[in-house]
Amino acid sequence: MRNKLKLTVLAAVVIGLVVTLVFGKLYMTRDDSGADLLWNPNEAYLFVTVAHRGFRIRYLEYPWVVLKELLYGVRGPDDQRTSVTVVHITADGVERHVEAWDQDQANTPDLYTPFEGRIYANYRGSLGKWTGNKFEMATAEEQRRLDGTNRLVATDIDKGAGGGPNVDLGSQSATMSLQSMWAGSSHCRLKTK
Repeated sequence: MRNKLKLTVLAAVVIGLVVTLVFGKLYMTRDDSGADLLWNPNEAYLFVTVAHRGFRIRYLEYPWVVLKELLYGVRGPDDQRTSVTVVHITADGVERHVEAWDQDQANTPDLYTPFEGRIYANYRGSLGKWTGNKFEMATAEEQRRLDGTNRLVATDIDKGAGGGPNVDLGSQSATMSLQSMWAGSSHCRLKTK
């Protein structure tokens, strides 16, 4: 009788484990962020990009996913949301604007570069501009006059000229590089590692 009870409990545990392995799912998330700061004596713009990514995997798939990643076969996320928060700081006050994109991370602007009193960026693979409350594509005339995205400056620490000092940000480290962008202004890119 006692052996029968042990066998029943063991069978129930094994069945529960198999059901969990077959139907149970893991949901893993990854968050990435970076910031660009552009300023001159009168104003500053802080562009903070945040990307949230989620992956759904069945427990039985997990070993194969790990093996694929070891062999550089990384799969794309099941869910993704990217946003850019723009903070505009002047002597008169602070403005904050948020733009968000679902799934398509390629929409996220980068390579922020000031030209002619405006901020331009690589936006959806073309020249875009910050209008004061949102990003939009540059006009055809602006594209022609500014040579598309060819004059945008890559100031990321991995691409920027001159490197920069290491800055301790508590438990994470960051590298900062400064580059003169227009008379009396600077551009700073902080990227956590």
